[in-house]
Amino acid sequence: MKTSILIAVEQNQSIDEHLLVLLSSFCGFAIRAVTVSEQGVTDCDVFYGDSHPDEDSLQIPVQGPWDKNTIPAPVIDNINLQQNIFPFDLFSAMRYWLCNEAAASYSDDDYDPHDRLIEDRSVQAQRDFFHIPVVNSYMIAFRDWILAHFELDTNPLLPASKGAIILSHDVDDPVSPGDLINPLSLIYYSLRYAELRPYLKSHLKYLLYNSLRFIKYPFQKLWTFEKVVEEEAKRGFKSAFMFSSATFGYPETSHVHEVHYSVFSAPMQKLFRNLRQKGWEIGLHAGYGARESTGAIGRQKERLEQACGEVVRFNRHHYWHMKKELWSTLIEHERAGLEIDSSISFNTKPGYRLSLLPLHTR
Repeated sequence: MKTSILIAVEQNQSIDEHLLVLLSSFCGFAIRAVTVSEQGVTDCDVFYGDSHPDEDSLQIPVQGPWDKNTIPAPVIDNINLQQNIFPFDLFSAMRYWLCNEAAASYSDDDYDPHDRLIEDRSVQAQRDFFHIPVVNSYMIAFRDWILAHFELDTNPLLPASKGAIILSHDVDDPVSPGDLINPLSLIYYSLRYAELRPYLKSHLKYLLYNSLRFIKYPFQKLWTFEKVVEEEAKRGFKSAFMFSSATFGYPETSHVHEVHYSVFSAPMQKLFRNLRQKGWEIGLHAGYGARESTGAIGRQKERLEQACGEVVRFNRHHYWHMKKELWSTLIEHERAGLEIDSSISFNTKPGYRLSLLPLHTR
């Protein structure tokens, strides 16, 4: 019984290593790729290219570049698993979605004011497979195609018909109406430190807003962390709370949409100790302006780690405010040492922004 698949790659082609890691993790068997030398490769399982001399062996053709009209639709049940040639270029099709090459077909009008792609303007919606993770369907088709030809010892990432639910909370406005300690502390620091003086007006507006909110909703309570933790514990699960350290007028936090609380405040410090002791996850809610400057996400992560006393692995951007091409922001995540981000989605409808049902490969 085989334990891995070897793909021979035509000399003028290549397969990104990240695609092989993702494909191997999903399928549950190791996949290696080697470039065909001038002498050729005779013991490969699959050939990736157009000039394979052995017509009886498996082959993935080279195709592309793709556009919104030609990119393959989801495939699971509608391929002939016994055929030797895979129906399309698996690797360039995966790259089209995961590298956000679909963005080339979008204009500025296809994005909302926060630079989030409007659901109905997406390629997925235009091709009528909005609710299907297309890349996952490609990988399922590839896995089943390989298993139809080889007997393999498999260990898939998720067993058949199994999934995982990840629950997290964005901490945007935890200060209850009538709680004046937080807005007054922000005003105090704006008056005390000259570099924070430009943010005094914003903090005064927040004080007025919170006071008026107390008049209208005198019994409204927004600081409900203890209740949420209690209810989750009763049901046998734990979630992640995503906190923003984008406050107090740091260089990358001057936007009007930033939060109005400090992770260094006494109530927050007490909350962090409680969450740590009970085993709840603390994640980063990167600020609205974090995408704009190199290293901003890393600095915000470091501030939150300093405040909460533990390593931060998770992130979700405030307003899901990433750069339109996505990957320059994701590279900043990697530089910051983040492992997981859940900002890549659509705003008003459930769907798959990069056509991938999220997977965490280590």
